Amino acid sequence: MTSGIEEALEITRAHRRAAALCVIYFFDALIYTSVMLIVSSRGSFFQGWGDARSAELYRYVICGAGLVQFFVIRLLANLPLNNDAEGRREGLKQLLVSAILVYGGCDLVALAGLVLFLLDGARSDFFLMLGLSAVYLLIHFPRERDWKAYAGALSRDA
Repeated sequence: MTSGIEEALEITRAHRRAAALCVIYFFDALIYTSVMLIVSSRGSFFQGWGDARSAELYRYVICGAGLVQFFVIRLLANLPLNNDAEGRREGLKQLLVSAILVYGGCDLVALAGLVLFLLDGARSDFFLMLGLSAVYLLIHFPRERDWKAYAGALSRDA
């Protein structure tokens, strides 16, 4: 049996891990920006590696997938709340795994923007997807009060 202070510390540690992961994924998106800037600085004007006729199709498909990703991320964010965790510690593990999946989904939008840039050469498309990824990360940034509420619900259920 753990004390209330130990439980609070465990929740805080798990929350800090999730927050650190979110920040790491944000910096990951900045690495994509560096790649885009390096590629676009080579030569006089980067026009992409895809054919020009398909560029519009790429743009619609990838931007549409980026918007759909918002709903996928929402679904992933709510998964641990639908599972029956055996104890608070197991519930916090599930919440951390969910956070990793959510942040990966947010980062995937920025990566899709990089792919779009490499296909059609439009920097504005990359920055649109990067901004969308940053908004998703901000929306899903872990809030300690939410983690404490989730852990409290687990304690009540146990």
